Amino acid sequence: MSGGVFSPAITKLAYDYSNYDAKLSPFTLIPTAYKISRLLSTEINDVESWILSPNSPKRFSITDLTLPIPVPTVFSTDYNYDPQTYMTKGYGINYIYKPL
Repeated sequence: MSGGVFSPAITKLAYDYSNYDAKLSPFTLIPTAYKISRLLSTEINDVESWILSPNSPKRFSITDLTLPIPVPTVFSTDYNYDPQTYMTKGYGINYIYKPL
């Protein structure tokens, strides 16, 4: 922003989430206020907006809308779950649950 006027957007991304599982998202254990503050804290966290869902997407795509012909980049995973049906691994990330 210069002189009180916003400049044109440099990046414009679209996110699409699909193939949600029927298991519990590990983010249901975290307070909603934290999840919202995490999403708003940086631009890079936009892709993580799925953390507001009670379930986890097995597939998501990111599309750069500034290109003349937008082409989505697609990511998919198979999750591992614990006996309580919480995700323990997905998209190459291991989730470990510890009581507070």
